Amino acid sequence: MSLTEAQDLVLEEAIKSYNCDMILNATYSHLVLKGKVLHITVYGYPARYKKQ
Repeated sequence: MSLTEAQDLVLEEAIKSYNCDMILNATYSHLVLKGKVLHITVYGYPARYKKQ
């Protein structure tokens, strides 16, 4: 799995766990060893759309 694919997966999981529509200002911290992604953390602000 590439780093970009892993970041997308982590972002999807964060959106599901926070029950939000999107993560604003998403930034990532990652650990890669010998070409393998070991750990990724996403930081950001969970947001929801609100009907007006």
